[in-house]
Amino acid sequence: MTIGEVSFDYLETTNTEEQSYKLWEGFHFDVRLKLNGADYFLRQLLGAISRPDRIGSPILAYHFRQWYLDAFFFELMASYEILIQELNAIYVCGVKAYDINIFSKVKQALPENLASLLEEERKKKWFKKLKWYRNSITHRNRNITNDFTLSWGDKPWHYSHYEVSLEYYNERTSNWDSENVKNLETYFTKMVDHIHSVWEKIKEQRFSNSD
Repeated sequence: MTIGEVSFDYLETTNTEEQSYKLWEGFHFDVRLKLNGADYFLRQLLGAISRPDRIGSPILAYHFRQWYLDAFFFELMASYEILIQELNAIYVCGVKAYDINIFSKVKQALPENLASLLEEERKKKWFKKLKWYRNSITHRNRNITNDFTLSWGDKPWHYSHYEVSLEYYNERTSNWDSENVKNLETYFTKMVDHIHSVWEKIKEQRFSNSD
């Protein structure tokens, strides 16, 4: 997935807006930094689960799996949360950066079409699950993973199929659901697409294209 490069010229030039632009510039860079971090850790994770843990050092292999998984969720969700800081700056919403209700307050100060875009995406299943995964490792415990190996011999390399699944607690059904860790590529793609769509709105409303 390509995160992309877009060049903008700032239109408004008053001192206050110039300060807002400088803030926006830093947050915009940080969103890209976090997306690149999520991309990196996802690649490392997919490499770590490409073969059974029992090939090599099982404990170390398991640790790498969990570390990369945690880092991916942290970086990907952070890209979104910093996006809200980016909007706070460029639309001069005036919300304090550490306000725990920053999303709801920033949303109220945004143009209606942009606020609706953000709200609709937050209601989608992929976003709710991503937020649950990140919150789980932050406030509760590690994300639970299980692996399945289809073996045909007594050697560690005697296998024809191997996959790792991630467990998710479905609050609606009060049951645990399972999904293949490789599905996390979809989460990354959806987040990148969503952030791009927000950037397009910013471009239309606050900038002129420099090309």
